[in-house]
Amino acid sequence: MRTQLFSILLAICAINFIAFAQNSIVIKGSVRPSAPISVVGQKSMITGTENGIFEAWIFPYQICHGFQLWYQNSETPAPIPLSELARDIEVRPEATTITFSHPLFTVRETLFAPVDLPALVALLEVDSYQDMTLIASFLPDMEPMWPAGLGGQYAFWDEKSKAYVISESRRLRNAFIGAPNARALSSPPAHELAQAPSQFAIDFKRANGRSQKFPIIITADFAKRDSARALYEKMLATYSEQLEKTRQYYQRLRNEFLSIETPGEKLNLAFEWAKVALTKGFINNPDLGAGMVAGFGPSGASQRPGFGWFFGGDCFINSFAIAGYGDFSTIRESFRFLQKRQRDDGKMMHELTQAAALIDWFKDFPYGYIHGDTTPYYLVAFWNYLLASGDVDFLRESWLSLKRAYAWSRTTDTDGDGLMENTKAGLGASELGSLREGSGVDIFLASVGVQAWKAMGEMANWMGEKNIATEAERWHRTGLISLEKKFWSNEKQIYNFSITQQGNPNPEVTAWGAFPMTFWQLDSSHAQIMLERLVSSEISTDWGCRMLSNKSSAYEPLAYNNGAVWPFLTGYNLWALFNYGRATAGLQMLRNMAEWTFVDARGYMPEVVSGEYFRPLDTSVPHQLFSSFGYAIGVIRGLLGLEMRSPVGQLAGSPVLRFAPSFPPDWNEVRIRNIRIGKSAFDLRYQRNLGGITLTVERAEGPACTIEFAPQLEAGAEVEQRMPLFIKTGKNAKAQLSVFEGTWIELPREPLQIGQRSQQLRVLSERLEEDRFVFVCEGAGGYSYDVILHSPREVISVNGGELLPSDKADVIRLKFAGLAGEYERREVVVNLER
Repeated sequence: MRTQLFSILLAICAINFIAFAQNSIVIKGSVRPSAPISVVGQKSMITGTENGIFEAWIFPYQICHGFQLWYQNSETPAPIPLSELARDIEVRPEATTITFSHPLFTVRETLFAPVDLPALVALLEVDSYQDMTLIASFLPDMEPMWPAGLGGQYAFWDEKSKAYVISESRRLRNAFIGAPNARALSSPPAHELAQAPSQFAIDFKRANGRSQKFPIIITADFAKRDSARALYEKMLATYSEQLEKTRQYYQRLRNEFLSIETPGEKLNLAFEWAKVALTKGFINNPDLGAGMVAGFGPSGASQRPGFGWFFGGDCFINSFAIAGYGDFSTIRESFRFLQKRQRDDGKMMHELTQAAALIDWFKDFPYGYIHGDTTPYYLVAFWNYLLASGDVDFLRESWLSLKRAYAWSRTTDTDGDGLMENTKAGLGASELGSLREGSGVDIFLASVGVQAWKAMGEMANWMGEKNIATEAERWHRTGLISLEKKFWSNEKQIYNFSITQQGNPNPEVTAWGAFPMTFWQLDSSHAQIMLERLVSSEISTDWGCRMLSNKSSAYEPLAYNNGAVWPFLTGYNLWALFNYGRATAGLQMLRNMAEWTFVDARGYMPEVVSGEYFRPLDTSVPHQLFSSFGYAIGVIRGLLGLEMRSPVGQLAGSPVLRFAPSFPPDWNEVRIRNIRIGKSAFDLRYQRNLGGITLTVERAEGPACTIEFAPQLEAGAEVEQRMPLFIKTGKNAKAQLSVFEGTWIELPREPLQIGQRSQQLRVLSERLEEDRFVFVCEGAGGYSYDVILHSPREVISVNGGELLPSDKADVIRLKFAGLAGEYERREVVVNLER
């Protein structure tokens, strides 16, 4: 009967082909054999390379590694790796398809992880001129995630299921890997795993049709073998339905949550993929429950699949982007997961391996609560979630947990200056290297603590706990004063990285200086001075921000905390640049950051990148969630200037959304769909023409909201109305601004190439005076740049550059003749008619 079932399945496979629904965010290209791929569901993962070689995980176990396909036909006396024929790849949120091309056949392998089942599928579509055989080869594992261990693993061929079974001595943990009508090619030893790969063959018979499908199924269950077998059989019968279910799950990210349509197609596409990348981080572990992990990548010999285990700090960081695009349920469940692991004294968990059910993680390993910033970030992130969602019920549910977190955080301020201390709290901005050594309080921990006092004060007010509110507000005021006084160096005109344990400033320039600017915590004039340093070649590369200045004696471009580029830190710098009106530099950085979506693991962003060349470090995790946060937050809080203010933040009245976009003046139209705030959802259409700016509400659902519309305009732009404007979100509601164009510059753009050094022009500052426009910039020696100046006023002359003749625009050519590749600074003065 079972043989008959497989024959029916095979016959069906001969006529049913995958017809992917039209997908506007598919990424297509030629295969780069060593480039990473990431195929993740809530319970399983494939991580490998674009040539089709991968390792398979069903959380929290690695099922196998070195999985690859071989082929043999009449032209090949011995099997040949199919990976050598990998030509094209298509990456979709629900699946990745690799096309292998040979003069006599084409094989399309579609890899997907069902969104909510402990299973994986490699679906083979074979179109061949003649009979051929495909061979699946892999090394079985059944190894738990780091740092747990397991012994007694073995594998055997189950002829009835046409699959290898991987198990262990107690027979509780079982995985099936097989395919209909497969035949075994290897005989593993009875009581241990073989050193050679396990292999099975799939025979393509031309007589059954020129085009046929063969599903390779991987399933597992960690309690009963029969359950793993039942799921294996279910997947054989329903894999196409599971693929469609998975497609629909990710489709909702575009249909239900924030999306953008700007003239920058890569900006739009990268934002969609940032949502996908973050959503895939929500994992459902069979022993621990559902929560947010940090990232995914190959484990090699370490049993550490990237950062595929639970991290509290990463979750709280990422929640700002997730709340911004409106996925409130994922945040709520992720926060609940972490609340269950809150220490008795109130400290929040830093990290938890997915294999924690097999070990005493918090007792035997030092990592569980090692970070000090996680707990205050919990308070800050919860308040941000509350502002966006208006979820007062969850606030009430979480109130005791929040009070305990606040109480613990306050114990780490021993001198009463309102700043948490690394010596008491734990790690903050740096985990290793010279920045960590001797740190008493670093600027990140200090800043997030100060914001935590503000968050707690606001939440306590809503909960009616006036004593806590009054105390927290007082500590917030004290902390703001201390933050500015202790970290600003008037001598060096920078914000120091930290205060040492001896009370001395550590005057390193780091990208962390932008973090307090995201919450407007610093003196505005000092923040502007610091931003010039951060946007300069000292910190900024063409692809993001180094953690540490390249002028530091401790700088090393590959060092994790001492010089490498971090996309998530770049996100804070983006946010700060737009906050403080530096849209030219912000948009350039945002466009560059979008490139990461397409150059490494397609659709995803790497953890950490060289400080000198556009290339991830060899140790970098290719699908790192907080890197995608960095881009998403740059779009939401930076470019769009969206800040959610729900009724809970107002204590009365309707929800309020601040919309302060920093769009280039030549963007004639931008659409923003599915803005969610509380129980309200609406779409906005922004239009700009010679007559001014029009904002239209195109769709509105739920309670009415108030939009505080405050577009950030170019220098010298004149507005007749008083800003901001306030409109209610009724359908077709409009706000109109009469705007007369100002003066602005457009920078040259070149796509980034893997391996290149920084070479782009950087704009450090801009200002419009009475009859001249002045910008300070940096250029690389040996390069020239053509900058387009837009102004309603005629250009008389240019100092520091050459004005080129042009009928359409004023083009200023800047030539830098210094040492090749070395940046030099220049002030350019454009003299304008009065």
